[in-house]
Amino acid sequence: MASDGRADEQSRRRIKQVRDFAYHLATYVFVNALFVILDVRGGVGDHAVLGLDWAYWLILFWGFGVVAHAVAVFLGDDRAGWPHGGHRAHSS
Repeated sequence: MASDGRADEQSRRRIKQVRDFAYHLATYVFVNALFVILDVRGGVGDHAVLGLDWAYWLILFWGFGVVAHAVAVFLGDDRAGWPHGGHRAHSS
């Protein structure tokens, strides 16, 4: 019976991880779309990349964070080789 409770907790945790990633990805897409619009409407400078002056930096570096989040959620901390951070309980 105790294993059922543990499985339920793991399922809830997994659903929360995937949901949190989906929110992160949706926020990334929406906010960066706004930044691209602002950047394009602001005019193109001398050093523009793909027609953008500054928005590509935000897209690039925040994108690294989104990819890291995806790796942690879908590959798992263990398979990614990242430390647990001490937040998981280990049974003996």
